[in-house]
Amino acid sequence: MAIRVLCFDHEGGHGGSSISLFHVLRHMNRRDVEAKVICRKASSIQQQYEALGIETSVEAELPLFSPTEAGWKANLSLLKNGLPNLLRRYKKFDYLAKEIEVNFDLVHFNHASLFVPKS
Repeated sequence: MAIRVLCFDHEGGHGGSSISLFHVLRHMNRRDVEAKVICRKASSIQQQYEALGIETSVEAELPLFSPTEAGWKANLSLLKNGLPNLLRRYKKFDYLAKEIEVNFDLVHFNHASLFVPKS
């Protein structure tokens, strides 16, 4: 049985980490890995994934957080200011959490902006 992997790509084919993810998935044995990619931006990379048999979708409103080097207070302020937007999107992306729970074994975030770091 193949491991089911959901990959989040915040660049959607428009940057280096996106291209790296594509090449990694392109070379994986699809008998062992069944992948789906959710992009934050639409681009021609979706057709390239589809040609490989890898399902894609676009979710332009995926929340991002880009910490700064200005210190923890500045980052806390960014989080505080972004919280209302994140809460508004919560119900919209609740379906995604359920899809992950049911359909995937592993989730890959290909960029640090897609999660809030510990430190």
